[in-house]
Amino acid sequence: MSEQKKIHGNSKESKRLTFLYRLYDYLRTFLKWGITSSENPEKRYTNKYMKDKQMDIVASGSRKEMLDLERKKIEDDPGCLNKEKWASKNKKDNFKN
Repeated sequence: MSEQKKIHGNSKESKRLTFLYRLYDYLRTFLKWGITSSENPEKRYTNKYMKDKQMDIVASGSRKEMLDLERKKIEDDPGCLNKEKWASKNKKDNFKN
C-alpha cells in the first residue's frame, strides 16, 4: 500500500481550483489583486469587510498558475493594498524628466 503525501491547500502543488481576483471599493477604486481557493471566492473575506467592496474574478486555474499570474499583475499594476515587496517592480512611468 503506497502512502500519498498530503499537500497543504496553500502549497503551489495544490490541485484545488484557485481564483485570481481584483478587489474594489464601492467607488470602484482598485484596491488589490489576490487569489483564493475558496469554493465561494467572496467568502475569502468577512461579510463586514466586504460590505463596501466588490470582488471581480479575473481567472481560474491551478494554484501555481494563479500564484504566477497574481505576481505578474502585482509587479505590473498593484493596488494600494498590495504590499508585496515586488509590487510595482515592472510598472512603467509615463512621465520623463
